[in-house]
Amino acid sequence: MQGARAYLARVLVVDDGSTDGTGAAAAAAGAEVVSHAVNSGKGVALRTGLGVLAREGVTRALTLDADGQHLPHQIPLLLAASDAQPDAFVVGVRKKAGHTIRRINKFGNWFADRALRAIARQPIPDTQSGFRVYPVAATLSRSSNPANATASPTASLRYRQDASCSASPARRAWRSSSLRARR
Repeated sequence: MQGARAYLARVLVVDDGSTDGTGAAAAAAGAEVVSHAVNSGKGVALRTGLGVLAREGVTRALTLDADGQHLPHQIPLLLAASDAQPDAFVVGVRKKAGHTIRRINKFGNWFADRALRAIARQPIPDTQSGFRVYPVAATLSRSSNPANATASPTASLRYRQDASCSASPARRAWRSSSLRARR
């Protein structure tokens, strides 16, 4: 949270039904917090946050996972990639080589990458990376189909296969031996 605030004027956290004080901790650190009463999943949480931003006229939103795996000092790199293609969905692609990843996680990433590429009919690098820039209005319009009510905005690219996707290299903060976030 603090790392992101060094690069962003505004930080919005969607507390998706947590019971561990996440929302209060984020608010204490200076974030705006929107809370769900119960866990509704990543797709719904993303749409909630993007909806708040859209109502306030924000055109692009940067996301990063709360688990500490994304390095905040790389935010300017992702924003620069988004500046070059403002209408593109930009993904901070994690370098997976040289890191120990559990076999089941590796398979899950492999499967999700291929499935979403097939659905979108275009390459989407590192579909599981939470370090992204979304064009807000376009993402919300693509995910507004009722059949897609709980799917992630990444999966919603299937509704508009003309959507462009851009990649930006991103290092991650995981230690290769334990897969725990560095603090």
